[in-house]
Amino acid sequence: IHLLLIRIDKGNQMINTYDDLLVHVFDNAKPCYNKTNNVMTYAVPNVVVTLLPNVFPICTTRKSYWKAAIREFVCYLRGYDTLEQFQAMKVKTWDSNGLNPKWLSNEHCKGEGDLGRIYGVQMRQWIRPDGKSIDQLNKVINDLKYGIDDRGEIVTMWNVGELHMGCLRPCMYSHTFTLIDGTLHLASVQRSADVPL
Repeated sequence: IHLLLIRIDKGNQMINTYDDLLVHVFDNAKPCYNKTNNVMTYAVPNVVVTLLPNVFPICTTRKSYWKAAIREFVCYLRGYDTLEQFQAMKVKTWDSNGLNPKWLSNEHCKGEGDLGRIYGVQMRQWIRPDGKSIDQLNKVINDLKYGIDDRGEIVTMWNVGELHMGCLRPCMYSHTFTLIDGTLHLASVQRSADVPL
């Protein structure tokens, strides 16, 4: 088990293990009805996760398929938007979202296998008001490659005007990159996470 330092908003309490995180969730979570999935979920606001240097970012007691997670991330980086593309990378996590009857009946779904304007599409082909697209990731990579940090090195997948145009709203939706004394720092924001997973 790789450990993360997790800073909780209330009193800057430090949690060092997955078991500690579960105890914190059980002790502090508030019930929230999830209308999208018609289930009860529990929320713990303002959890900040600080990754330790040279540690793979996993904090769990379960067997983890980290290679599949990396392949899924590669799909995002490539801007994939079809089940076929994800499945070609041996990623099955999008099957249920892409084949969800609610999504398949959405006017923006182009047919079975289409995922719509999801994570990687927003990252690589954000549509501007003039209809042209912006490759957010490429802009950040090029800036950082040449030591440019304009205090706006941000990649976001949360496109409010297009949330209804994808089979799933993004969970981890914003990444801010900062260069400090030649070291790259990354801050990411995630709106939800499945703690047992």
